[in-house]
Amino acid sequence: MAYAPSTQDWVLRWRVIKPERARQRALADCAVADCQVILEFGPGQCGTLALGPTSFGAGQGDTPAVAEAMALDECGSQEQSCRVVPAECNR
Repeated sequence: MAYAPSTQDWVLRWRVIKPERARQRALADCAVADCQVILEFGPGQCGTLALGPTSFGAGQGDTPAVAEAMALDECGSQEQSCRVVPAECNR
């Protein structure tokens, strides 16, 4: 998952066998100068991010609920008004 703090754009890349290629494609798809890979998750894992006006948090886990709670906790430690993007799972 790649994320650009300046625009809050994010990209998730699926169905790429090699992790390095997935990172490259996510960054290319994001296409914003400050885009960065913030999360990688493999088979059987879920991942997401939480966004606030000035902060963000990424989370991963065995279930969507675990990933969402982790992302919200990471974002919420910086500010209170974070919203969670629904988790995606690599099954």
